[in-house]
Amino acid sequence: MVVVSLHTRRNKIKLLTDMTDTLDEAQIIDNQLVLFEEKDPATGKFPEDTYGSSYRASGYGSSSGYGSSSGYGSSSGYYSRYSEPSDPGVCGLQNLGNTCFMNSALQCLSNTAPLTNFFLRGTYKDDVNEVNPLGTKGELVEAYTGLLREIWSGSARSTAPRSFKYKLERFAPQFSGYQQHDSQELLGFLLDGIHEDLNRIKQKPYVEVCRASTVVFLSTVG
Repeated sequence: MVVVSLHTRRNKIKLLTDMTDTLDEAQIIDNQLVLFEEKDPATGKFPEDTYGSSYRASGYGSSSGYGSSSGYGSSSGYYSRYSEPSDPGVCGLQNLGNTCFMNSALQCLSNTAPLTNFFLRGTYKDDVNEVNPLGTKGELVEAYTGLLREIWSGSARSTAPRSFKYKLERFAPQFSGYQQHDSQELLGFLLDGIHEDLNRIKQKPYVEVCRASTVVFLSTVG
C-alpha cells in the first residue's frame, strides 16, 4: 500500500484501480500522486481494510476504504465532497491544485446560455470535424461537453474537472501540472480549439493566389 498525505494533497491524488491501464486509459495527469492497493503475494488478495478507517475519516472511504461512494466511481473519477443534488448549473468546480484560473474561465463559459444549450442538446455532433489538422479530432469538444453535462446534471453541488484537464494537457502542454496560468489564455485556447473541432469546412476549396504585377516607370531626363 502506498500511503500519501490525504489531508494536504487530496486534490492531486488519483486512485488507480486497474494496474493494466496505460497512462492515457487511467487519465493520469502531470505531477499527480497515484494511490493503489497491492495484493498480498501469498494469497493473491487485497488486504482487509488496513487503512480503511483513516480514509473514511478523510472522506475517501467506504466499507472497503476505496468505494465508489467516496466519489471515485463518479463520471469525473475524482473525490467529491459535496455529493448532494443541486439545481442544474449550480455546481462548483473543485480545485485540482492551482486550477482556479481554469475553473473561473469554465464557469463563465458554462453560463453562456446559447453556447451551453448548443452542446447539451447535442446539436454540435453534426459539426464535429475529425479531419481538421488544426483541431483535436473532436476530443477537446467532447471533453468540454462531458464537463458541461456534469455541471448541468443537478446531481451534485461540485465536481472535479479532472477528465477535462487531462485532455487539455494533451493538446496544450503549457497548461500541464499545477502551476498558475492566465484565465484569458486558457479561454482563448479553449474557444479556438472548439472552433477548429467544429469547423464545418471539411475540404477547403482551392483559391488561386493573385500576384500583383510590378510596373516600373522609367523617366528620361535631358
